[in-house]
Amino acid sequence: MINQSFRNKMKLYIPFILIFLVYSTSCKKNDEPLTVYNQNVYIEMWEKNKELNVKVIDTNCINQRKRAKSDIEKGKLIYYHTDVWYEWKEMAELLNKHNIEFRDYSHNCWGPPPGFENSCYEKEMWNEINSRLGLKAVDSLWEVALRNFVVKNPNTEYIIDGIDVRTKYLSK
Repeated sequence: MINQSFRNKMKLYIPFILIFLVYSTSCKKNDEPLTVYNQNVYIEMWEKNKELNVKVIDTNCINQRKRAKSDIEKGKLIYYHTDVWYEWKEMAELLNKHNIEFRDYSHNCWGPPPGFENSCYEKEMWNEINSRLGLKAVDSLWEVALRNFVVKNPNTEYIIDGIDVRTKYLSK
């Protein structure tokens, strides 16, 4: 049998034990990160609370990588390039000889929120092209495309880094 003094002491401690349990479980809920799957949702949440505690699962990037791998398996390769130069048509012709499509694309100048990634489809394509052609092959193709453009358009001034590139490719 439990003695009476022990029962009286327990009656005093029960409210403190309950308060501790409620407080400790409510704190744990606030410390657990929220799971965010979408950049727009993340930004909306961040605008309301700059001290976000989130776990990011970038489903957009996951889906883009899957789609790129599927396209690659089907033999579809696309080289994406921003800031298209004069010689983009020549570059497209050169890539076409390797069964690679050329596409201009614009990307967000601002980086993605923490935990998210931009251009996942494009990066998968670039990696595959580099693995098939070699790391320096695309740069070499750009150089050939530049030369081809200048030869086809000898009267078009084309200045790069303050130098008219026609002087490099056209004989005097």
